[in-house]
Amino acid sequence: MESASGDRQTGSTVRDARDHDPAHGPVDDPKPWITEPSPPRLNLSRKQSERSLIKALRILGILRRKVDQPVAGRKAYPRWWERLRALIVLVGIVSGIGVGLAAVVGVTILGLGFLLEQAIS
Repeated sequence: MESASGDRQTGSTVRDARDHDPAHGPVDDPKPWITEPSPPRLNLSRKQSERSLIKALRILGILRRKVDQPVAGRKAYPRWWERLRALIVLVGIVSGIGVGLAAVVGVTILGLGFLLEQAIS
């Protein structure tokens, strides 16, 4: 094998300028994966890649998801964990709105007190 400079080399690897760079280490480094990681290779067929793309678009909400058939009839009740989730979300929304409203009222009162103090002095 010949390098770019035209020298004849022995061995199975082609040496380049990185072989002499102290930052990259020697060619026969016992742990080459530490200095130069190789990118992962995916061997997907076209059909598998299309399925992956469609699945990713469904996760992002761009494509519609398949919806389970709803339970109908006299025994159509929400599951216990759905009720618990709804209760937690409701408490979170109510407490968030309460904290926001309290912050607005507090800032307004402090601002009016500051303006009153400035008006008096």
